[in-house]
Amino acid sequence: MTSVAFGFRPQEGITVVGEASRETTPDAVVLFLEIHTAGPGATHAFQENTVKAKQISQAVNTVAPGRNDIQTGGIAVWPIPPAPLLSILMPGLLPSLTAYNSPAPPLPMMSSMASSMMPAMTEPMPMVYEAVSSIKVELRDTNRVGEVVDAVSKVGSNVVVGIRFLAQEEEAVHRSLLEEAVKETRQIADSLAAAVGKTAGNPIAINEEDFGAYPPQWGNENGGRRLSTGSLGRPPLAPQPVTYSARVSVTYPIQ
Repeated sequence: MTSVAFGFRPQEGITVVGEASRETTPDAVVLFLEIHTAGPGATHAFQENTVKAKQISQAVNTVAPGRNDIQTGGIAVWPIPPAPLLSILMPGLLPSLTAYNSPAPPLPMMSSMASSMMPAMTEPMPMVYEAVSSIKVELRDTNRVGEVVDAVSKVGSNVVVGIRFLAQEEEAVHRSLLEEAVKETRQIADSLAAAVGKTAGNPIAINEEDFGAYPPQWGNENGGRRLSTGSLGRPPLAPQPVTYSARVSVTYPIQ
């Protein structure tokens, strides 16, 4: 049953979109680190990851003492069963060899190779465990980014890092841009309503559609980049202007 059945007329309205943006010089930077370690046992992988995390924290505190905030996450550990070597090197060979019953096989070399590998494959293969943890480093000195990254990269090549420059007062910028975007929708709604000889009333619906900073964090498509000593230069790590953008949609009644 609709509202029309009761004799109500839907209120006429118009939905408009407003946008606002602001370019600012970043005064802070956040590094998102992932530490990957592996070992023959869960305890070994866990301990290796813990040691790496402590080394990274010490390296950051040495390079930027008193100018950072380090937050460490939990460590996740799970088993990684290794694939049999024969199935990787020669897929489909073993089933054909085991099903072959001729007393005079045409490929004696392949048969002897399979028989020599079979005993090794019947033995249980060791289980490998991987441990992954995350560290968030906030720096209040953007000029130390290169030094911190260099220090982190020396801890090991199994550290993945993502970098994002930002303004320390990002929340204040967010609120300010939302206000500007809403004001823009008011102006657009008044102009459109006046064009048809009507006026726009008070907002009846407001939705924030998007808020972001551009350029986004530096890294590859997954938001991170594997570090290796000497592979990173200073230019990509230098602070660049950041543009904040807010986008909202507002619905106004037409009177």
